[in-house]
Amino acid sequence: MTALDQIALAASQCVFALLSKIRTTAETGSVITRDHAVGILIKLGTRKQYAKACFPLLIEQLKNCPNNLLPMYAEMSLALATDKNKAGLHKTIAQRVDRLEKETQKKRVLKVLKRLTSEPES
Repeated sequence: MTALDQIALAASQCVFALLSKIRTTAETGSVITRDHAVGILIKLGTRKQYAKACFPLLIEQLKNCPNNLLPMYAEMSLALATDKNKAGLHKTIAQRVDRLEKETQKKRVLKVLKRLTSEPES
């Protein structure tokens, strides 16, 4: 998964072809596996031709990831925020804020939410 994450932009078509396998592996793999899967989704999602397929998978990860990973994934997800999807991204992340146990996690997530409501994106 690490290697795929590293080549996701350079070989996006090949990595995108493996998306189903990547998704399955992320669900059953280690934290590091999941981290790299999210990295792959973010990188592929920055490509116009893959954005529609990757964004819902990223939302799924944001909904289901462990609380300790949410701040990092939320921060990473800003790379895919557009005027069209900001509201959905905001809603998904905001639904989990109250479940975060650590104040530092909440602060990081609240910063992301603030950026989603204040920054004009493309």
